[in-house]
Amino acid sequence: VGAYSLTSQSEAETIGQNLWDAYGNTSGGSVPRPFGSVYVNGWDFDIEANSGNQYYQYLISKLRSNFASDSAHTYYITGAPQCPIPEPNMGEIITAAKFDYLWVQFYNNGYCSYPNTLNYDDWISYVAGTPSADAKLVIGVPASELGSTGTSSGAVYYQSPSVLASTVASFDTTSNWGGIMMWDAAFSDANVVNGCNYAQQAASILKTGSPCGGTGTTTTSPTPTTTSTSTTTATSTATATATGTPVAQWGQVSTTILLSLYMNTF
Repeated sequence: VGAYSLTSQSEAETIGQNLWDAYGNTSGGSVPRPFGSVYVNGWDFDIEANSGNQYYQYLISKLRSNFASDSAHTYYITGAPQCPIPEPNMGEIITAAKFDYLWVQFYNNGYCSYPNTLNYDDWISYVAGTPSADAKLVIGVPASELGSTGTSSGAVYYQSPSVLASTVASFDTTSNWGGIMMWDAAFSDANVVNGCNYAQQAASILKTGSPCGGTGTTTTSPTPTTTSTSTTTATSTATATATGTPVAQWGQVSTTILLSLYMNTF
């Protein structure tokens, strides 16, 4: 969506209220409701610009104040920071606002990314003493050798299922452990190892400690066509769902505010 930023507390609070009125479980407000009576129960922030970030706490606070009006349901605030500490774009937001889950991108970031040692424990220390101290920290990985950059140049960041199993075993007993996040579903579908796609491999690792069918060292990954589609409103960006063709990594991460995958249909 190009350059984006918040310019004031008032603007941030207005956007937060508009997001709730447009997508939350409410009949109030005068803004259009793209999903009609269907509502989401979470908002994800993937902020990759460092401008006006001191105001996002007010947007999140406005959303949370609306969450309280629907105590029958649970709502989530999530974020997708990069792994360097201090986080250059979302650090100020994380330390000022409460997040429930943080999908930390442990790829494309040099020293803190695989094949180097992940700084997961440093993230536990980083969020301690902030409103996000209890946030679940999720390890973000590319779902295939092409998932990181869309080309073979990013293959260095890819963890085979056997390596991913070792990574999980290193951190899954920590207090903030939240699981695995991957970029993205379409790359996962194209990456079949021992009869399981990468998401199924991750599920097996989380449930049993082991990949599907053993070590998972043989990967078949058809070369995808990278395309990107998105639709933008005045206050948010919703990215189209992949339909089997992987979407370029850079085509989606620039979105300002992503609607969470958590959705209620009743």
